[in-house]
Amino acid sequence: TSKVDLDFTANTITIDKSLFGDTIGPPKTKNGFRTITMPLKVMQELQAYCGKLYGLKDHQWIFQVTKPSVNRNLTKYARQADVPVIRVHDLRHSHVSLLIRQGFSTKVIADRIGDSETMVVQVYGHLYPDSRKAVANCLDNLV
Repeated sequence: TSKVDLDFTANTITIDKSLFGDTIGPPKTKNGFRTITMPLKVMQELQAYCGKLYGLKDHQWIFQVTKPSVNRNLTKYARQADVPVIRVHDLRHSHVSLLIRQGFSTKVIADRIGDSETMVVQVYGHLYPDSRKAVANCLDNLV
């Protein structure tokens, strides 16, 4: 993410590029191009962080870390906290699981993570059985 990708007024992050190893290119699919509305607190933290970066240019990356270094830190701190070790990609799954539990549609989730509704159902469909029961209960209450 570069400074130009962040809109602190609208609280959004625009995704229009991906990092593949040492190469920056477009996202893998057309769904990967997106603008995500972020929680206000997250955007406030990002704005404060950017304010601490000396001489930050608009198109400069704001996080100078690699995926392996993030995974190393996740492992280190998970072990210190005595919780299961996860990969950075597992945070995506946790995010989607949370959104499903909160009742968001597959369309909203797919748009947010840059995937298709079909892929959301294929990967996360096992998290929807409770929703089926809720539908049946709702219909019971209407009858």
